[in-house]
Amino acid sequence: MKNLILLCAFITSSFSINAQDFGSPGEFGLYENGLIYSDTTINQLKRVVDSLNLKHAVCVNNPKYYSKLQSTGYVITSSLSEKKLREILTKDPSLENLKKIEENLEIGDLQVFVVSEYQNYRKENIKSIDGYDLEGQHATVRFVDSEISSLQNWVFYPENSKTTKMIFLLQVKSE
Repeated sequence: MKNLILLCAFITSSFSINAQDFGSPGEFGLYENGLIYSDTTINQLKRVVDSLNLKHAVCVNNPKYYSKLQSTGYVITSSLSEKKLREILTKDPSLENLKKIEENLEIGDLQVFVVSEYQNYRKENIKSIDGYDLEGQHATVRFVDSEISSLQNWVFYPENSKTTKMIFLLQVKSE
């Protein structure tokens, strides 16, 4: 009985010897170059890497950069209609003149405005004006429309039927 158990153990162990013990390459066998890839595969990989290196080695010396239109100004709320405001500002577009004519003029804090244009998902051209506090940290106003109504340094957008909001841009920088 002991001999039978030893014979079964010897047969079982002989079939369970790893294939690597007999010198076959297994799943990731080594080639003559000492790698798991053949020389043909390595040459193909070198060509791929070289083409990617050439693609990313190109550098444009002076790329053109177009900044968004930026300005500082105020958000102003008026009880006059947009039509009346346009008449007044066509004659004299200064903020001082408007202050003299309308007593209920509400003038907000000085802000930074950024004007940008883009296409929406319907391929329509949209213009937007974003206002930020002077530190540029907090957005204060956002006006988006396909047609922004403007007159010199004034941008109009009706808030409701009783008041008209405007933005008075002090200077325009497009650098």
